[in-house]
Amino acid sequence: MDLVKEAIFLGFSGAAVMDTTQLVFVPEYRMFCEENLCGCYNVNPACPPESGTAEEMKQRALQYEKTLVLQTMQEDRSEEHTSELQSLC
Repeated sequence: MDLVKEAIFLGFSGAAVMDTTQLVFVPEYRMFCEENLCGCYNVNPACPPESGTAEEMKQRALQYEKTLVLQTMQEDRSEEHTSELQSLC
């Protein structure tokens, strides 16, 4: 199965398979989660706090040789679309 083609077919904006060692981990991005900017904090099991700390997430990722990176794009992040974003959780 071509994971990149499948991801695009499923609606992702972009996708790529890469060596996990090439991933860049930025723990500072966690503040966006803690501020609940997308509305998924403590709602989606893939999001904090259920997902663990930034270091725990990094260690889990590094257990794998390859990773599938998925991209989603949103054109408007205004308040009128907040309920739409939360429905993605």
